[in-house]
Amino acid sequence: MKKLLSFLVVVMLLIAFIPVLPKQPIANATTYGNVDVDVLVERGVIQGFPDGQLHLERTLTRAEFAKMIVRAFPYDFIPWFNLPKYSFKDTPKDFWASPYIETLAKAKVFMGYPDGTFKPNSPITLDEAVLVLSRALQITNPQAEDVISSFKDVSMLLPEAKDFVNYFVKMGFYKPTGDTLGAGKPITRETFVHMLASSRFPVITILHTNDFHMYLLGSTDKDKKPIGGSARIYTVVKEERAYNPDRTLLVDAGDAIGGGPPIGAFFYGKDVIEVYNAMGYNYATFGNHEFDWGKDLLAQRVSEAKYTYLCANIIDTKTNSTFMSKPYEIKPFGFVKLGLFGLDNPQLPILVNPNGIQGLEILDPVKTATNVVSTLKDNSNFVVLLSHLGYTATDYYTGDIGDVQLAKQVNGINLIIGGHSHTVLDKPTVVNGTYIVQTGSYGNNLGEVKLYFEAKANSVRLSKIDYKLIPINANVKEDETILSIIKPYNDEVTKKMSEVIGEALVDLDGSRPNIRIKETNLGDFIADWMREISGADIAITNGGGIRASIPKGPISVGTVYTVLPFDNLIVLLELKGSDIIAALENGYSQVEATAGRFAQISGIRVKVDLSKKPGSRVVEVKLANGTPLDPNKVYKVATNDFMAAGGDGYTVLKNALSIKIVTGNYMRDDLVNYIKSNPKVFKEVDGRITFVTP
Repeated sequence: MKKLLSFLVVVMLLIAFIPVLPKQPIANATTYGNVDVDVLVERGVIQGFPDGQLHLERTLTRAEFAKMIVRAFPYDFIPWFNLPKYSFKDTPKDFWASPYIETLAKAKVFMGYPDGTFKPNSPITLDEAVLVLSRALQITNPQAEDVISSFKDVSMLLPEAKDFVNYFVKMGFYKPTGDTLGAGKPITRETFVHMLASSRFPVITILHTNDFHMYLLGSTDKDKKPIGGSARIYTVVKEERAYNPDRTLLVDAGDAIGGGPPIGAFFYGKDVIEVYNAMGYNYATFGNHEFDWGKDLLAQRVSEAKYTYLCANIIDTKTNSTFMSKPYEIKPFGFVKLGLFGLDNPQLPILVNPNGIQGLEILDPVKTATNVVSTLKDNSNFVVLLSHLGYTATDYYTGDIGDVQLAKQVNGINLIIGGHSHTVLDKPTVVNGTYIVQTGSYGNNLGEVKLYFEAKANSVRLSKIDYKLIPINANVKEDETILSIIKPYNDEVTKKMSEVIGEALVDLDGSRPNIRIKETNLGDFIADWMREISGADIAITNGGGIRASIPKGPISVGTVYTVLPFDNLIVLLELKGSDIIAALENGYSQVEATAGRFAQISGIRVKVDLSKKPGSRVVEVKLANGTPLDPNKVYKVATNDFMAAGGDGYTVLKNALSIKIVTGNYMRDDLVNYIKSNPKVFKEVDGRITFVTP
């Protein structure tokens, strides 16, 4: 009977001290970010008191400390019914924390005092907490640069604790406040939560964008509601950093500048770099559009950036080193080391004006990635690629290698943060153990990857990956700081762009993918204008160079700048008919992939059979008067200088017998002047491009 009563007493005592999980961690009780609280609550390392609160502000007792250590590390737990003769005078068998205390005593991790007591209800000091946690983390050689000698109370540290405290401060596990360390003083539950979570269970957040294309002010969705915009993105970034302030990265996978609205084009991306600096980006890689204005201007933009560009496969042949970037970087977060590198699209020479990238060599992405990953795997725990290859090889201009193909061919990449193909991935694609993510484009979404690790001094293991897309919509408040940076740029460009120069009598379709897969009335209008202004027989322009539609109604300067954002010139070529046919074959070779090379034309009518192989699809070409195109005759052909230099795969245009710059003005400025002189714009498709089947 006595044994039964003793048993029941012990059980009741244990039940009385079973902590209660709070419904929600205390959001305003931690200065370190609630991620540390949440990860320890999720793992059952820290639990609430009977009132349902965590009370992080309270001093941490030695007994509470022991319980958290045991729950955080895989010790052979000694349950109360297997307790040996207790080790300490003041921790009897029926004391709620005795199983945890005895477990650590047996493991020789946390011992009592020389007088045989443990003092379980006394506060634990900084020195003691660091020493015990160091043993649990298996830190045996705490060598680190001295970062604590300037603190006033450094001499008050226990001699055996000094190097370990210095190590904790250097690694970011402990953050002193003011000019003292807190040597010999009690620590709060909050302080130890951060200390334990950041060392043992670090969570690293990677926020990512891609294909922003200078949409600083965002755009509107199908319901005409605002979406995107740097000021909204930054609001979310700030929230995520507040949640995980010490271990959050913000990265971009290319095409941040180029190929976008006037607010970016007018300043050649300078305003984008300034905003990215203010948002605190950490890393970015190059996309093809970063080279729209040539490598020299890009070098200027990179020099203005306060973040690091990573790109391993673009080599400056003069220096034989990566162009204006690092090939990779290892970013430490405590025991966890992230290895990050970047890759640009190997199709760069046909995606931009080749003249602008002379002196650059584009390396094979598979070979480059294989070499870089080999280095990173030896020096990091998790490999992240910022990729502008495109999602898969069937996407626009990925060539033979997209992210999916790269993951299949290169082992050891843990995460690919992608760009180029404007692919919206609501959840990761997993290929060969590699997670692939991408946000779409224009800042309409912010990607968030959370990496959960279990770590000790000599071992790091990834335990979980979480991913989500965060919509940047009208529900997100705009950040005033970012708006204030954008405002002077916007004021300047608005003044110029708001001038109304004409009227569209119908909707002019320049939408993607339409402009890349079929004849549209805006494609016809632009090609006709190019032929007229140059006096050419024929005009060919790439659909990818037409970036927006013109809605029915007033046409402003800004409208034209949005439609034709690139710094292209109209040039007049003399070409043999056979070369014109070859150019058209290129133009219709990737219709299924919605490639930008799609030929919008004037002065000719073509029939195309998409059932045939690329290179043999053009089955008929006639001049506007119905006369067949003569392969041996020389014609005057208007195009843009990007295509004339071989861009978008139009290498055959370099066979031109002569080349002449028509006006020397950018196409957008010439078109503005044309519309001013011809303000009523009306165009219907007339069947100049016909798809036929056998």
